[in-house]
Amino acid sequence: MLRHFTNGKELVRHAVTQFATSFFSLERLYEEKENMRRMFTSDEWAKNKLSKEAKGRKATKIVLMPSFWNHVKYTLKILGPLVRVLRLVNGEKKPPMGYIYEVMEKAKKFIIKTFLNDESKYNDVFKIIDNRWNYLLHRPLHAAGHFLNPELFYDNPWIELDLEVTKGWHEAPNMRDLAIKILSLTCSTSGCERNWSIFEHIHTKKINRLDHERMESLVFIKYNQQLIERYILKDEVDPIALNDIDECNEWLVEEIGTATFQDDNNVDDDADLVHQDNNTLS
Repeated sequence: MLRHFTNGKELVRHAVTQFATSFFSLERLYEEKENMRRMFTSDEWAKNKLSKEAKGRKATKIVLMPSFWNHVKYTLKILGPLVRVLRLVNGEKKPPMGYIYEVMEKAKKFIIKTFLNDESKYNDVFKIIDNRWNYLLHRPLHAAGHFLNPELFYDNPWIELDLEVTKGWHEAPNMRDLAIKILSLTCSTSGCERNWSIFEHIHTKKINRLDHERMESLVFIKYNQQLIERYILKDEVDPIALNDIDECNEWLVEEIGTATFQDDNNVDDDADLVHQDNNTLS
């Protein structure tokens, strides 16, 4: 009888869902609200022996009760955005770490908007969400992923003023260590070449019987001595002087402009020479 009134649609969809089965079943129930009410007020149901039983009468009362459907609608409004968050986290098409923090905030904002900022309708639910989020789900890594996501970072010019985000970013030790390693990388093979030069100085014809471990130790000591010397001079000599680069750009542009002007004159001179040659050939 149910399939007849719902045009063959099932209310429970266990096979096509990995989680939130109760939500999707409730969603389908609300979609079939009018068909369900038609079924329980039809002659077919009235003639059915189940309508006379206690469970049948209780089911009829629930389906025809307006407050029941209001509660269903309220539940769907609350859980709909949260199920979307679960879908994102459970998905495999896109890494969600850089988005989980943002989608949780958007889910809560969507719920607030749905209830027209009436706190009495969502405050109790938000307490449950915040307890789960703060004590079980929220980790500094989520804030770090949010902060490092270029799509979110450049879309929000005030992200660095968000204390919760920046606090989480600074409390993510793994991300901090990774950032230090990345910023410590060199951009050329100069360091390796200097290391090879030290090898050449140590491994000479006269000193060629050193075992491998001893040679590596000597190179390590020698190279680190040079690093210490450069570190001591770090305040006196800045190898990356951006101001110097900006200053040198002025004369460089001017020189390029002059050179271009001279090249243009040379082109005219070459054209005259070609014209003269053609007259000579003629």
